[in-house]
Amino acid sequence: MTNMTKNWIAISGSPRRHKNTETLMNYYMDELERHGRKVEKVI
Repeated sequence: MTNMTKNWIAISGSPRRHKNTETLMNYYMDELERHGRKVEKVI
């Protein structure tokens, strides 16, 4: 069986950079990366 890595994309539509929405998104991105997922952020 082939080991397939899941790729994730995180999209933020908030007009306020570095505030609550982006902070929460960064937390989830860090957790996904910690579990071996590849994550790309789009702002």
